[in-house]
Amino acid sequence: MNRWNFLLLTVACSLAWIVPTLVADEKVPSQAINTQDPADIPPTPTESLAKITVPEGFRVSLFAGEPDVHQPLAFSFDDRGRLWVVENYSYPEWQPGQRDRIVIFEDRDNDGQFDVRKVFWDQGEQLTGIEIGFGGVWCTAPPYLIFIPDRNQDDRPDSAPEILLDGFNLREVGHNVVNGLSWGPDGWLYGRHGIKATSHVGRPGSNKEDRLWMNCSIWRFHPIRKTLEVVTHGTTNPWGFDYDDTGEMFFTNNVIGHLWHVLPGAHYERMYGVHFNPNLYQLMPSCSDHLHWDSVDWTKSRKVIGVPNQHDAQGGGHSHCGGMIYLGDNWPAKYRGRMFMCNTHGKRVNQDLLQRQGNGYVAKHAPDLLRANSDWFRGVELKYGPDGGVYVTDWTDLGECHDRDGIHRRSGRIYKVVYGKPPAPPAVNLHKESNEQLVRRQLHTNDWFVRHARRILQERAARGDSMQRVHYQLSVMMGENKDVTRQLRALWALHVTGGLQEIDLVLLLGHEKEEIRKWIVRLMVSSRYYNDKTAAVLAAHAGEETAGLVRLHLASALGRLELEERWLLAGALAQYSQDRQDPQLVPLLWYGIEPAVMGDVPSALQLARQTKIEMLRTFIARRITVEVDKRPRALDALLALVAGEGRLHQQQLLTGIRDGLQGRRQLAAPPNWQPLQAALSKVEDAKMKATIQQIGVIFGDGIALEQLQKTARDNKLDPAARRSALQAIISVKAPGTAALLQSLINDRAVQGVAIPGLATFDDAKTPKILLNRYRNMDRPQKDDIVEVLTTRPAYAMQLLAAVEKKQVRREEISPQQARQLHNLGSTEVRSELSRVWGVMQVSSEQQQQRLLELKKMVLASQSQAAELSRGRALFKKRCANCHRLFGEGEKIGPDLTGSGRANLDYILQNVVTPSAVVPAGYRVSVVVTKDGRVLTGIVRPESPQVIVVQTAKEAIRLQKEDVDQVKASSLSLMPDNLLKELNDQQILDLIRYLASPRQVALSPGDDQSSK
Repeated sequence: MNRWNFLLLTVACSLAWIVPTLVADEKVPSQAINTQDPADIPPTPTESLAKITVPEGFRVSLFAGEPDVHQPLAFSFDDRGRLWVVENYSYPEWQPGQRDRIVIFEDRDNDGQFDVRKVFWDQGEQLTGIEIGFGGVWCTAPPYLIFIPDRNQDDRPDSAPEILLDGFNLREVGHNVVNGLSWGPDGWLYGRHGIKATSHVGRPGSNKEDRLWMNCSIWRFHPIRKTLEVVTHGTTNPWGFDYDDTGEMFFTNNVIGHLWHVLPGAHYERMYGVHFNPNLYQLMPSCSDHLHWDSVDWTKSRKVIGVPNQHDAQGGGHSHCGGMIYLGDNWPAKYRGRMFMCNTHGKRVNQDLLQRQGNGYVAKHAPDLLRANSDWFRGVELKYGPDGGVYVTDWTDLGECHDRDGIHRRSGRIYKVVYGKPPAPPAVNLHKESNEQLVRRQLHTNDWFVRHARRILQERAARGDSMQRVHYQLSVMMGENKDVTRQLRALWALHVTGGLQEIDLVLLLGHEKEEIRKWIVRLMVSSRYYNDKTAAVLAAHAGEETAGLVRLHLASALGRLELEERWLLAGALAQYSQDRQDPQLVPLLWYGIEPAVMGDVPSALQLARQTKIEMLRTFIARRITVEVDKRPRALDALLALVAGEGRLHQQQLLTGIRDGLQGRRQLAAPPNWQPLQAALSKVEDAKMKATIQQIGVIFGDGIALEQLQKTARDNKLDPAARRSALQAIISVKAPGTAALLQSLINDRAVQGVAIPGLATFDDAKTPKILLNRYRNMDRPQKDDIVEVLTTRPAYAMQLLAAVEKKQVRREEISPQQARQLHNLGSTEVRSELSRVWGVMQVSSEQQQQRLLELKKMVLASQSQAAELSRGRALFKKRCANCHRLFGEGEKIGPDLTGSGRANLDYILQNVVTPSAVVPAGYRVSVVVTKDGRVLTGIVRPESPQVIVVQTAKEAIRLQKEDVDQVKASSLSLMPDNLLKELNDQQILDLIRYLASPRQVALSPGDDQSSK
């Protein structure tokens, strides 16, 4: 591109941003194109309003509805109490040119309906979140975070938006896209990110190494310093965020748990995939003690209104949007501090009680607050305003993320929920109030005023206004007001306006209220106050801290300290035996020290010796062990520690060593191993004895190997002990193991380990031995045999020969196994596969043709009965090895229970063309080992020496040194041709069962056919 073309392109791009200053206030914009079936007509806004039910005393009004508002995805309030609403027209295609817009609504007479409406900006793209402040509008507009200036507050953009961040992955993330913006009490702007793909986010033009990786995360951005941080990792698709009267933050989520306590540095359980750090070892759970859906009879929660079912009692469904902790002053006092969230499938607003439990919080189920009683209700966001009333946005459509046959873009509503008739507040414009007035607002009963006033004070401090008087007034408020929530408000306002010094925090660390102390901990490790004494001060305090909540935040703060400074604080926290089983503190404590372990092994060993938290001791041992190749002396020092400990601590440390060696073959024994083994040779505890043997065989101990082999062969011993011994033998690939496994394939107690284990060894006798016994095996063992024979070209040729001889039935080779045979890369195998099994590779044109044929067949068979029992049997045989449905099956692929199963197109597209759209976490690779074994599966690192290959059947650990090549692909783990060998009736049975609302019983014959 020459210089002039580049300049023209630059000007064109600039104009595209500037044009929005001349907005068109059309009620129905040209981009509001309905793709929903024209026969699907939503009830009018007034009809929908009439259907809504709320508890006695509450009233609901229609604040705005089409044609005044469409597709309301997000909204925020300005300092005058006006709603700034994002109308999103670009979902779900996310194509350039699909303009979104921001519309301002104002209710001047406080009658619950807007009076004034104006379009602020109509040239947005992919707008998914909005917040107001610092002289403009902040929006998530993936791949960007943008700022649209309006410093003169004339409701028109002053100039082109500023791109603050880029790198948010839009094309791969889809409906899990980055979304939502909210000001935190600490003055940061918080946002959310979904699971489907990873984003590499940073300032425009920044290098890859300077960017942050995000994948199902909570993140924050500082509006003044322009710095970005990832706060938490994990879950699925966060789509709601708020904080309570004490500043404890929570976010709502979809599918695997609806509510999570935000603790900086947390790594939460994920729906699928793995975290960036392979050494986490344990993930943190949701803080709710219940779900809002039931895994049985799923689809009724999605479609049927007014029909009681278990989803109705539990909350309506697993998809949640929006999250509001009510801190307004209109609703009855009992609602204050409760979490409310929109339930997409349940067409309602759920309610959870937030209560202290252990060191943290638990969310308890409470009655739903609002029911829309309409299939069209799609609540997305809810927030309380200046009069304490709550605004709820309704996307208004029949579809959502997984259940979509078009978009109804010419609909949308915003409701307002109030209790009684709130008095009309005087006209408000906080931006015009004096500093003294804004300080007094910190005592308001409605947190709406508190938050806006605090942010305005932060803005004024940032522009250089004198805050001396403000700081004095806030300090007086904090000292004289005995209400801890008011003290916290003063503390936060002092913090964001620069009214705190390091010495203030040190003094406040001794405050009588735990709510103050926890926030002092959070602030002390922020970049503003952190210094070379911070770690020591926190460690000294931690040794005397009586409140579990403060200890929880101290554990969270560990990850903010310099690595070499973490040991004192970790050591103090590790002495609280009452915290040893805490599901949040213990993982946070480990996440904090894990990066420091290998940098200071003596301190790690000292902590392992002194801690009263068993899991921490085991994790330290495991972390040291996985680095044995690089740091063998560290492991030897660990073994010396084991020798000097009591039996209980020895077991915990040895368990960590065993776990750290998982997947490894024989290694040179460290000098301290043999003396330790000799000292423990007479231990009587069976569990500890097995652990010692498993470690010993990896360290090349012939006696330990003989003991394991003896255990594996002894059919009088406990089957679990025999299987464990056999797995340990297989892992080290000891000579003679193939013959041992071959001798045990008829032993029912261990054949489930022996048969799959033969895939590890290249032994010419294996195919013949397995095929000779094939006919007499049960279905699971037959499947294991086929699996083994698909891993090497020589084995595969004998398997295909057996198919031709009808020794193995053609339909007993699944599509997954056929793909594995194809991936062996042997021309001879592929030729035989096509001849005796059928074509493996199918062109996209053939797939589309097959899809149309199946859809036509299923639609034509609507009046034809389907045998759901047979459909379930087919699911168990062809799908359950990867997917769960109604609690049955494996978790390798997505759980189908909550997917778009009721939509025929959704089912067929995912069954016939599974690789059309594949989330990053489900893309497969072909792994070839140096001894010729070939595996197809999802690859992830487990340690510096070991990778895990998740096949459609099992997780296989391989030493990296044994791997010849890893060939990545864009394919799904689910193969094409999944329906091959099924007749039309079987296909109908399977598809009807996949779409069925409940699990059905298997008849004896059906159950047998699935085995």
